[in-house]
Amino acid sequence: MAKHTFGEKFRAVLATGRVANLPTVWSNVIVGFYLAVMLDLTGFGSLIAEYGPHFDHWLLFFVCIATSLLYVGGCMLGDYRDIRFDRENRPGRPLVTGLLSPSFIAVSAIALLTLGLLIGALANTAAVIIGFDVPVSVVKTEYMTLLQPNQLSVLGLLVLFIVIYALFHKKSRAFALGNMALCRTQLVLFAAALGFPVFNTTLLLPLFWLCAPVIIVALSVGVYTLLLASVAATESNQDKIKFSRALKTGMFLLPLIAIGCIAVKDSSLFPLFNELALNSDAFSVTTLRGYFIGTVLIYGSWMIYAFSALPHDKPAFVSRALAGFCLLDACFAASYSVTIPLVCFVFFGLALLLQKIAPAT
Repeated sequence: MAKHTFGEKFRAVLATGRVANLPTVWSNVIVGFYLAVMLDLTGFGSLIAEYGPHFDHWLLFFVCIATSLLYVGGCMLGDYRDIRFDRENRPGRPLVTGLLSPSFIAVSAIALLTLGLLIGALANTAAVIIGFDVPVSVVKTEYMTLLQPNQLSVLGLLVLFIVIYALFHKKSRAFALGNMALCRTQLVLFAAALGFPVFNTTLLLPLFWLCAPVIIVALSVGVYTLLLASVAATESNQDKIKFSRALKTGMFLLPLIAIGCIAVKDSSLFPLFNELALNSDAFSVTTLRGYFIGTVLIYGSWMIYAFSALPHDKPAFVSRALAGFCLLDACFAASYSVTIPLVCFVFFGLALLLQKIAPAT
């Protein structure tokens, strides 16, 4: 048996953890997080900006680290669970060929999921310590105000959905597709839950943060996942997609439908529709609207490019559509910011770059 080089093993680890898709995870997180920060339903946002200007940045950092670990760990657990299936259907996979040790992947998956859960649970606490320069001794006595039940419950559901998908996605295609969509939806909800500063000393589960804009964006990301995964589930065969017209319509119109729902429900809260909601003097509503239209056009153009590969190369479509998560997020972010969509564009470019190093699927 040929000896594998370190570079081959390293690229195989990146592929098994689907590291090329991490920028799409970050874009989902940053859009959900700053949507919550913009809405500021608790009224603590201005106080935090004054007394802990770096709190949001540290909190977002820890959330991104936690969700990255959960994503990679979940992908590794799924590949470990699929070893028997891959031996019969995909003999070239790293765990089947011996390029990677199944025990190494199993231990890595459990370690990453555990670490991601721990960092996600303590993200708020760590951000308070660093962002507000609070002594650890003070935090020990006030831990109940930092370990918020709403944030922990959403995180727990996210981990649960990831583990269920990894272990049981081969049982039923419909179940797998729905569960994958739930994972992405829950990812946005977790980021939004952390974006609303809550310091509640009771064990009650406050749900005020689960407002219409957050739900609409989270569900839209879930719908995009469902549409994309419906193709990814068939990429190993060359059968023609029978629902391509519905797929194209859904993916093209998704950002417009979502923003339209937000406009009907809570237009007064968004700068895109209401000048009073502007939080910056650097741009006007007219500027933001033009920016939003440009972002949607970029998203639509990329979808045209992605769908051009669908009839003859499903994996190419899936890879392009995966990177398209970042552009979809940019459309949502363009309804309330001019800077966050730019970050999503950077993540989009990074996702395409990483796809050249390790496959996205």
